[in-house]
Formats: sequence, C-alpha cells, structure tokens
Amino acid sequence: MLTIYPKLVEFNSTMSKQKAKSVRMKMTLGEKKKVIQLLKHHEKFYNEYKDEYYYQHMDRIGKDSISYTTDQIIKDIHIKLRDWEHKPSNDIFESYVLRHNQIVLDTAERLNKKEGADIAEDYIDSFFINYSNALPPSYKQPPEGYEQGLFV
Repeated sequence: MLTIYPKLVEFNSTMSKQKAKSVRMKMTLGEKKKVIQLLKHHEKFYNEYKDEYYYQHMDRIGKDSISYTTDQIIKDIHIKLRDWEHKPSNDIFESYVLRHNQIVLDTAERLNKKEGADIAEDYIDSFFINYSNALPPSYKQPPEGYEQGLFV
C-alpha cells in the first residue's frame, strides 16, 4: 500500500463555475512520481484482467454528481496521467484518487470471494493509495484464540 502525506487544498472557483469543490493534492515530487507509477501499474493490471476480476457497473463515488463505469474511470485517469507526468506543476486531484481507491476496494471484495483473503490483501497492498487515517478493510481472519481487545 502506498502511503503519501499530501496537503489538501480546496477551492471553489473554477472556470466552468462548478458547484462542487475541487481538492488538489499538493505532494512532493517523489510522492507524485510514486502515485503516477502506481496508477500506471494498476491500469496495466486492469487491462490484463478486466474481464475476469473487475466490475463494470455504474457507481457514484465521493462528491461525484454522475456515475462512472470502471472502464471510464481507468480511461480518464490514463488521459490525466500524461498531464501529471509531463507537467510537474499540475496537481493530482483527490477525486481521481478516490475513484481509483474505490475500484481497488470493489475489486478486492470480488477477489476475496473468488480467490481468497490472501489474494485480496495482496491486491490492496499493491494498488491502494493511503493519504489519510482511513485504512482499507482487512479480509484476513484473526488467528484462532485471538480475542478482540486483548492486545489493546
């Protein structure tokens, strides 16, 4: 799992006068390169296994006013990747990371059902972008005899 520590900058004034707030993720160049590399790697994985493991349903994510299919999200991120990669001053928007993470979580749930908890956990570790205190769900069962709260 990639963990980054961006500064989130909200702004309300946009050229198209959108009502929704846009949130830029200000991060170091090294963090940005890691995020771009992870998104590229995930796109490659998606293109290889999209028929087998990925949902293609419409879904609203975060503050989105419209629904997107998984394929639309991946293609949209692919287009933006060129922008982010070749123009270091361009910030990555939180909405793209939210959409990406939602795909990862939906797919991990499906992998857990089809392939097991270990594969789902490996998938999350490979592709989830953590930038807040909210961690993704864990699919592994606690060991036998483990009591909740015993080690707290």
